[in-house]
Amino acid sequence: MSREEHFWSNPPWRQAKAKYRLGLVPTTWESWAVEDESLLRNKRTVLEQHYQQAVAVVEEDSHSIDLALEELPLSSTVSNKYPHKIANIAWGFPEDICVIDILDQQRLVAGCVCAPSYWNLLEKLGKPLHAVHAPVDGMNKKIGANIERVIERMPRQKPFCRQNWFVHADHSYFGVKHQDIPSKVDCHWYIRSEQQLLVKVSERYLVFFIRVVFQPLLKLGRHPVARGQLIKALQHMDADEIRYFGGATKHQSLINYLTTIVGEVS
Repeated sequence: MSREEHFWSNPPWRQAKAKYRLGLVPTTWESWAVEDESLLRNKRTVLEQHYQQAVAVVEEDSHSIDLALEELPLSSTVSNKYPHKIANIAWGFPEDICVIDILDQQRLVAGCVCAPSYWNLLEKLGKPLHAVHAPVDGMNKKIGANIERVIERMPRQKPFCRQNWFVHADHSYFGVKHQDIPSKVDCHWYIRSEQQLLVKVSERYLVFFIRVVFQPLLKLGRHPVARGQLIKALQHMDADEIRYFGGATKHQSLINYLTTIVGEVS
């Protein structure tokens, strides 16, 4: 099964489940890893052009963070051109990478983030996860405590994966600022999914990887089951989820669009 077929047969909103949920599934490095030349090219371009925005480390913890990163069982090529180990390691594979200090309020202490979905690494660095997630309306209230418990109890070197999803008017990887939301969804929009891998590499540090996947919204016309589940998932959103999703106008426009598309227009 191709990656595209797998996405549509197993979309992140499958069975119309809640927007905010952990959805962690045990996995292995071998089954999770994929090649993605487009995402890798974006990463290397961003590292060359926007390094100060894309890479940051809490300097007083840099040595212990570097040691933790060496515990990752990665076979990718490591660079030596950048001042931070996290960037040199991340250079060799498509996904973004962040590090959480489990023992210190679960703080975000390092990151190489070249495909953010409207968030800024420098604004989040050094903050506990509860503060990192605070701008997401309702997220801490719904699953914040569960996130913290899962991280505390996660076994070492046992990877888990999850997915989330958004709908955007473009397919730009390096989206560090919120875009103006057009009033009407159309066939040129994209589903943006973040496929995440979490692994506790030591008693102190959790490392998570973020792989961004785009699919044209129009392709839902060829996948009626996924389309129906997405409509139901949208209809089940509460006020907090709709507000963070882009507001009531975007939300209703998307439902209206999804109920009308049939087949795929070239």
